[in-house]
Amino acid sequence: MKDKANERLLGIDLGTVRTGFAVSDPGGFLASPIETVTERDLTRLADRAFSIAAGQGPPGWCGPSAQHGRPRGESARRAEEFAALLTERGSR
Repeated sequence: MKDKANERLLGIDLGTVRTGFAVSDPGGFLASPIETVTERDLTRLADRAFSIAAGQGPPGWCGPSAQHGRPRGESARRAEEFAALLTERGSR
């Protein structure tokens, strides 16, 4: 069983122009940026996420939500599509 106290987490900031990747310290307290890419293709971004997080297990998801009753925008829909790709890839 994995020791959650020493688990490193991968953070992904899925932007419209750039996507940033960061990795936390072993306790999951502080994240440090490791790479920023201009890739727009979600499948390639998912491949990159898995290559960075090799051996870390399937990704979790903490995504955008509608605020103050407003509908989700295009960025939220893109993030959800990306999360679905990560989930699909992680279940292989």
